[in-house]
Amino acid sequence: MMKITWMEKFYFPESRTKLIKDFRKKLGFTQKEFSALFDPPIPINTIKKWDSGQKNPPAWVEGLIIEKLLSIQKDRESK
Repeated sequence: MMKITWMEKFYFPESRTKLIKDFRKKLGFTQKEFSALFDPPIPINTIKKWDSGQKNPPAWVEGLIIEKLLSIQKDRESK
């Protein structure tokens, strides 16, 4: 399981978006599939900007995304 360190979470926003991108890919989600996990869906252009490092989501959004991805990973591992 991927671990997020306190330092990464608060001091290195570029590594946080890379973490989300890498985690998304590890779970096998395309940008479109990833977008659809959320209600309302995250706009594809927003995800593209995060993936390219042009923008970073707010910390609270990152927390929700990581929580969702960890939950999906946990569900898959329990099957």
